[in-house]
Amino acid sequence: MTGRRQTVPVGEAARAAIAKAAVACIGAEGLEACSIAAVAHAAGTAKASVLYHFGSRDGLLSASVDAALVPWWRAQGEAMRQAGDPRSCLDAWLAACFAIDLPALRLRTQIATADPNTAAARRIADAERELELGVIALLSRGHRDQSWRAARPEQTALLVLGLVDGTLLHALRSGEASALAALRAVVRSALLDLLVRP
Repeated sequence: MTGRRQTVPVGEAARAAIAKAAVACIGAEGLEACSIAAVAHAAGTAKASVLYHFGSRDGLLSASVDAALVPWWRAQGEAMRQAGDPRSCLDAWLAACFAIDLPALRLRTQIATADPNTAAARRIADAERELELGVIALLSRGHRDQSWRAARPEQTALLVLGLVDGTLLHALRSGEASALAALRAVVRSALLDLLVRP
């Protein structure tokens, strides 16, 4: 036999590779097609290895959420908490919101809407509730500083998050990653028109 033998990751590297394969599988084929067998095949490992590392499909999906979305949520939280004027924070937060790849966005959307009782869906809901509180705090800060019109930060946050989420869904439907940058500019302009005092 000639050639090199393919190295199979072990331990945490294997776990990370399998979670990454699940994100790619959902991104390409959708949640329903993302079975333990499909992920094992995509990761180049056995079904038993997937079950060993994650215990179940729900465990695999939770790990996939952590792998694909936790860095995205963390970047959004850091952007909202940064020092500076609220408008700069809003810009940084929007940049973080739109810095997501389409497979991760599809994973988020499909898991969040498939079955709200799964651990993965609850993880998404909890993280997004935390982000909502961050947006409320950012809007409240801007209102206190008289940077913008957000007299009701809780209601305004729902409007802002709905606009961002709807725009991300539009980008997902278009299937074009390049649409994210253009849509971010549209959302930024709309939010500044809505929020900034003349």
